[in-house]
Amino acid sequence: MLYKILSSSIALCLVSLQMCATLTGSIEKDITTTAAYQSYSFDFAVNVRQIEAVQYLREMATISWTTPVNQTIGKEHTIYQANVQYRGIPFSFNKKETDLNRFKSYGNYKEGTLMINKKAALTGVTAASAVSYALGLKKAETSASLMENTSLRKLNLSGNDELMPGDVLCKPQTAEDPAGNVLMVSGVEGNALRTISISSQLKTAPNGSKTYWNVDTERNLKDLLQEGYRPLRRVLYYKHIEGKHPSGHQTSGILYPDCMVCRINSCFWRYQAVEEMRKMATIPWRTTKERTFWTITYKPGVIYRGIPYSQNPRESTYASFIKLGKFYKNESENILMMKPSSKLNGNDCSSAVTFALRKTGRLQNRTRIYSTRTLTEDRSVRRLASYGQLKPGDFLLIYDRHVLLVVENDRDNQEVSVIEQTEFKNNTTWRVHKKYTYDDLRENEKGRYIPYSVFDF
Repeated sequence: MLYKILSSSIALCLVSLQMCATLTGSIEKDITTTAAYQSYSFDFAVNVRQIEAVQYLREMATISWTTPVNQTIGKEHTIYQANVQYRGIPFSFNKKETDLNRFKSYGNYKEGTLMINKKAALTGVTAASAVSYALGLKKAETSASLMENTSLRKLNLSGNDELMPGDVLCKPQTAEDPAGNVLMVSGVEGNALRTISISSQLKTAPNGSKTYWNVDTERNLKDLLQEGYRPLRRVLYYKHIEGKHPSGHQTSGILYPDCMVCRINSCFWRYQAVEEMRKMATIPWRTTKERTFWTITYKPGVIYRGIPYSQNPRESTYASFIKLGKFYKNESENILMMKPSSKLNGNDCSSAVTFALRKTGRLQNRTRIYSTRTLTEDRSVRRLASYGQLKPGDFLLIYDRHVLLVVENDRDNQEVSVIEQTEFKNNTTWRVHKKYTYDDLRENEKGRYIPYSVFDF
């Protein structure tokens, strides 16, 4: 599996227990130099930031938007046509200073799509500026300046360094390639990589939307190095707080709020839940023959997104679903082609959330597939006091009706972003990064959503 990151990263966190326990007081460690970084081995701190960088760039690449009038960016020639579905922040070489918050300010969300205002002056990103924002750098960089940025460390892959998600592969500018190129690693297994990147070519995605982005594209590390790409990693000033570990702490399953290793583990588990839900929601697949499954007819030649909705059977995890077919390459992504003899399986909103939370190891019952009536019966589940306390990996439940997994909580604007398994629309039964305001959650046609968590903090 290319997405081995989170489990291996948790192992790194636990390896660091002895070091964490020996530190006393609140002290700040400077790990911006290679020597200091290697000396203190703050792998677990870096891993959290790396995962956040991948999540940020993925949202930049997949945000769905449309404009009510034809628009251009600055003096560039590309015309963004009215009422056409676009995916990802647009490419722009001249107007490239656009982070997520700025792009979202150009419009308002409606049914998961950002509706650009008529008077908005669109801006975009380059590959280098997009990665700059994902890494939390102070300004939009070029591929050349990224190579010289003191906040990035050049990796020695022939030595002790290994690529991990969130690392950057940068190809410097040359006379033949004045723009250079920058990729971010989203998955790693040996020399096999998945990367997220943006190009200057607008293309049509399998779902019909227009995009400049390539998300989770398979690449070979050796080939990229031969092409001139150089691996980089963001380094941090990291403030480490005191952590003391009671006897048996590593295997007790108890999390301690004053322990940094516990806090890092909790962060990883949250992102594990979100990543598992995202994989179930976005996997592209096709069928070789017409099939009717849970009132929906799936036709050959059409690319569908996400595990199908079904209340019976409802036992399909991401791992079990991909066993029903074989992947083949189609333009910028891999499509799962169903075997003619395979029998479709699916899941519903509550079984999907169960599988996502089960991936973290936090559910007390590791085998039960919960429903919207029984999900709160697991002893790990606790009710939160308010929507403001929600974090990634928490869930929102209307008893006996529906459940949503939280991806992000924008407390300033009082809205949450969720992933949910729901009704069939646009060749999918999933909604990814759908926005709900706090008022929507309090009052809607299904009832009132109650916030819950299986995490201690």
